[in-house]
Amino acid sequence: MSTFAVYELALNQDIQDRVRDEINEVLENHDGEITYEAIMEMKYLDRVFNETLRKWPIVDTQMRKANRDFPIPNSKLVIPAGTFIMIPVIGLHHDEKYWKNPEKFDPERFTEENIKTRPQFSYIPFSEGPRICIGRFFTFFVTQIINF
Repeated sequence: MSTFAVYELALNQDIQDRVRDEINEVLENHDGEITYEAIMEMKYLDRVFNETLRKWPIVDTQMRKANRDFPIPNSKLVIPAGTFIMIPVIGLHHDEKYWKNPEKFDPERFTEENIKTRPQFSYIPFSEGPRICIGRFFTFFVTQIINF
């Protein structure tokens, strides 16, 4: 994921400059130390990571198995128990229904205001629900190791 983030930052100098400015400002307020608290203050950097995961998902397709019959809302269709379901994450993350100009790298998609305008499961880089990937919480563990 970091390779794609660096790639996008190299292509988008204005975004790169804004991330650098935010990092420098936050670290200045924390005596130059990278701490969990400092990283949590880097809101724009978080948007850049989220946009990277939207445009370049780590897993392009997720597989699930229905554990019970599931009636699809507003239809007569039912997904029978035991059916395998493919969720095309890359297709979802590039769907113009949810993402205006999806090929553009735009961290502003992940402001609090913009997040509220999208359906809940239109962005699922780590899946959702009880089977969510532990990688979503990786940043927390890394910052705890740095502070050890």
